[in-house]
Amino acid sequence: MGWPKKNEDFRLYYEAGAKTYLLVSMGEKCPDGSREAIGELLIDNDPEKPKPCTTAVSDMHLYKKCKRVQWDEMPQVWQDALGEYITGAPKTCRGLWRIKK
Repeated sequence: MGWPKKNEDFRLYYEAGAKTYLLVSMGEKCPDGSREAIGELLIDNDPEKPKPCTTAVSDMHLYKKCKRVQWDEMPQVWQDALGEYITGAPKTCRGLWRIKK
């Protein structure tokens, strides 16, 4: 099983240092080369009550500091918090799931 190579809507990453998740849009990049994302507001970081906020993240940060994960590997509180930012059901969102090759 591997990750989709084309036509991804989003990618989901786990940032171990901050113990948080990032939902990264794979659409057009920002003018500075970063990608739009939804992440955790790290003030009063509470894993039981994530506080999502918009942010931008570089590809290099994702490569060096984050691990790509599947939607169902994320705790339910995070699924509920980040699910609001996805159009439709997460099961239908390309990029959040590994696929059979």
